[in-house]
Amino acid sequence: VNFLDRFLCVQDVHRNKLQLVGGVCLLIASKLRQCRSLTISLICYFTDYSVDEESVKQWEALVLAKLKWDVAGITGFDFVDHLLTRLPKPYQPHSQMIRRHALTFLSLCLIEIDFMQVPASVIGACVLSVAVRRLAPTTLDKMSELLGPLIRTVPKSLSPYLRRVDLLVSENLSSVQQQTSNTKPGSLPHTKHATSTDSQEATNLQETPTDVLDVHL
Repeated sequence: VNFLDRFLCVQDVHRNKLQLVGGVCLLIASKLRQCRSLTISLICYFTDYSVDEESVKQWEALVLAKLKWDVAGITGFDFVDHLLTRLPKPYQPHSQMIRRHALTFLSLCLIEIDFMQVPASVIGACVLSVAVRRLAPTTLDKMSELLGPLIRTVPKSLSPYLRRVDLLVSENLSSVQQQTSNTKPGSLPHTKHATSTDSQEATNLQETPTDVLDVHL
């Protein structure tokens, strides 16, 4: 996401190339973060082969050139583990659960435009604070006083971001709970029996749309 946002800020991309650019950014990120990176053929498979391997190689070089090979971007993920070790001892037995929740909340923040200009250290501290508050008896103000000095941020300036993250998490949780309550246990969604004509038409269409406007949510 970091690579994609930075690339789109310096390069105009036609909408039918967004899937290709996203796959290329995923490929570059896997080479930096994973012990075993994704392969180009796997990226093509993810796009339902709407792009070819040569295009992936060419756009990989273009993305790296536009980013000036500055691909060691710092994200909120880089701060969570460091801040987690600085939590008081009462929270340490629950560190794995706190970490898992914090990383989930961080993933929500990364797809919100409101957090694009927020420093990575602030986002990391906020998601960790919200994760702790939902698992232990504490307040956001106490967490801002604890983590603010660690990231060299005034606690009062950290509080607005804490509340925005907490609101985002609450909205997503309530949405999931509402969807769960609307689904009856043991019930399956109604599906129409496919005819031979429908099956033939389905095979002629790509499963993954190549145009972002073709995605209907």
